[in-house]
Amino acid sequence: MKERMKSVPETRRRPRSGRWALCIAGLVLIGCGDNVVDPGAAMLAVAGDGAILPAGCVVDVALQLADAEGASVTFQIAEGGGSIEPAEATPTQDGLVRARWVLGGGENRLTSVSSQDPDQPLTIAAQGIPTAPGGYATIGNKIFSSTTCKPHRFVGVARPGLEWNAWDQRLRNPDLAMAEFKGMQSWNANVVRIPLAQMYWVPTSIHHVPDYPDLVTRLVTQARSIGLDVIIDLHASDRGDPAYGGEFEGQQMADVAHSIPFWRDVATRFKNDGGVLFEVYNEPNAIDWNVWLNGGDIAGGAQYAEDINAAFKKPYRAAGMQQLYDAVRSVGANNLVIVGGTHWGFFLNQVPNHLVKGFNIAYATHPYNYADKLSPTWDDAFGKLAATHPVMITEFGVTDCSSTYLTEVMDYADKHQLSWLAWSWWSPAPGPGQEAERCRFTALLDTWEGQPNALGALIRNRLLSYRPSGPT
Repeated sequence: MKERMKSVPETRRRPRSGRWALCIAGLVLIGCGDNVVDPGAAMLAVAGDGAILPAGCVVDVALQLADAEGASVTFQIAEGGGSIEPAEATPTQDGLVRARWVLGGGENRLTSVSSQDPDQPLTIAAQGIPTAPGGYATIGNKIFSSTTCKPHRFVGVARPGLEWNAWDQRLRNPDLAMAEFKGMQSWNANVVRIPLAQMYWVPTSIHHVPDYPDLVTRLVTQARSIGLDVIIDLHASDRGDPAYGGEFEGQQMADVAHSIPFWRDVATRFKNDGGVLFEVYNEPNAIDWNVWLNGGDIAGGAQYAEDINAAFKKPYRAAGMQQLYDAVRSVGANNLVIVGGTHWGFFLNQVPNHLVKGFNIAYATHPYNYADKLSPTWDDAFGKLAATHPVMITEFGVTDCSSTYLTEVMDYADKHQLSWLAWSWWSPAPGPGQEAERCRFTALLDTWEGQPNALGALIRNRLLSYRPSGPT
């Protein structure tokens, strides 16, 4: 991939020989407002020049001819490998020549030649952002579907379990797992987040479960078969230690030794399905932004005052978000990559100074109702970034049973057009302490069949409110 292919492709400036482009509503365009009109030009680009869309999407091209009588225009793909229909067209009564340009991946150029002035061809340019098949592209601060070629919002729930226990009996039962996915769908969710632990996946770990990758693949296949997109979330690292002691708390940052091979393997498995998204590490914490981006050495021992698992924590080499992203792309996967912030995945305020280089990148935040993560902090924590880059709330919840915070998060997301996933599709075990556990964990279910508790009803009703056209 060319280095200039970023999440927001750069505007290309080139001599235009009197040609001009208009910003047309409904198209994503670059280079508007900086061109000089030459009234004497034989042919002007009225629509299509500078379009930015996922590869495979159609750009409606329109050319204005100064002398349309008896004229025709032939089109030829000059770069990008897309297609054009028709290859030759005549103007309408208003002197416009129209064609449909299917974009290839990367830079696209279309050459147009008028029969009235064959020595003055007109070349227009566009960007086709590569995606995994049926997947998503980031353009500006939006996520675009390569299927609809329109902005898309993900709204749904997380289904935890496989990050703590490779033997989740409901998920290991295909019928029960499918019933859960259909329950999510009945709430009008369009995505499910599945957290994983790499110690079950990588063969070198003492905790390796040989069928764990195949279990995950089956779950993804089931969810995708009913139209749910899937976020695969690396929820727990093992510090790259084959003898890792089994402390299931999320590590400060992913590691080089195991997390990079994990993502290469996962991306290889799912690179042909763009409905699978990769959240490369859940809730980085107690690290600076340079380590977050580029990796570095992580000390052992306690990382905060109440760290009861300090004895398990040996020094290790952390992978930065850039390395994790590169691991995904190294196997040819163009799937959307999701990058979480610092302070347990909350802060994104330093991302503009620490951007991950690449394309199809969204940034994730995790608001919970702790004192330093209440609504007055959101604009600075992640709202300002959302004005320029795609931001997703891939996890949010409460530590008590109050509903106000959940409503505030969803209202903020709707106002700013952010994707969101609620934590979590979970039903606490019956018995003493059930209510306390539900509130501490933000469990949304009374029963695994999809019957919501009071908090779950709040989430379900918001999801249902997006019908029939989906969240806008």
